[in-house]
Amino acid sequence: MNPLDPNLFKALGRACLRPRRAHIKKVRGLDRHVESPEEIWEAAATRGLIPTSWSEDPARRFTTEPSRWVRDAWRKYLSATPTDRLAALTLAADAKGVARAELSAREWHARRKPFGQEGTFAGVIWRVRPERNRDGLWVPWDYGVDEIGASIGNETTDHLEQDGAAFRPPLRAMVEAFEEGVMGRDGASETTPLDAVRAHSVVLYASATIRRTVAYDEAQRRDLTFSAAFGHVPKGARFADLANPHAPALDILQSGYYAQGLYQDDGRCWAVLVAPSLTPEDLAR
Repeated sequence: MNPLDPNLFKALGRACLRPRRAHIKKVRGLDRHVESPEEIWEAAATRGLIPTSWSEDPARRFTTEPSRWVRDAWRKYLSATPTDRLAALTLAADAKGVARAELSAREWHARRKPFGQEGTFAGVIWRVRPERNRDGLWVPWDYGVDEIGASIGNETTDHLEQDGAAFRPPLRAMVEAFEEGVMGRDGASETTPLDAVRAHSVVLYASATIRRTVAYDEAQRRDLTFSAAFGHVPKGARFADLANPHAPALDILQSGYYAQGLYQDDGRCWAVLVAPSLTPEDLAR
């Protein structure tokens, strides 16, 4: 597999923030016959849409309070089951994709540990976000700074820039192919075209993840070494000796979700994942 093959990123664009939702038809039945989010979650487990272990799993929490996600306040808005009907239906529709994203989140944390990521992995916090805010714009994430990811990304890019401009054209091709997949312009029958505002929001976030992932892979291929220490990684360490710390975030995108970040909590570390919510129109079909 050629990591610089644009077709790989065109396929990623088709999947990005489009969960497969294999159980959507069964979830529509729950929507019509079950009232509260807690009852929906319990019924989903009883009917085999989600594993029964998800009912009270301490490694999985839910929140629907993005506006209050500041400093330590986020701890007050976590629950063991979804507290919103659409959130419960959204995640129950895609148990396989949710499980894949959670495994990738654990791996994301593990790969960042050598670079200074703190805390024992505690689990995943799910945030189910509406596709559009009150102004009609689609905002799938909250802006934030990934200091570890940005630092490693800058180190990698600096190395490759020193090798000349040869890397920039294929990287630009990756992002363009991804954007084409997001917009649904590539003729894939399963892809629903996105409007320009929504597509721009997706590309704006994902292009950074793509650039960092592809650049790190290229640094490994060229057997480059770190010019400075990062966490427990000493200066002079080979990129090839450390697993790509950005790749799991790309896999989460491939699952249809988005990795917002890793948050510390008394020596533990939670991965926060964002899911695009089902809409009433999705459930009415």
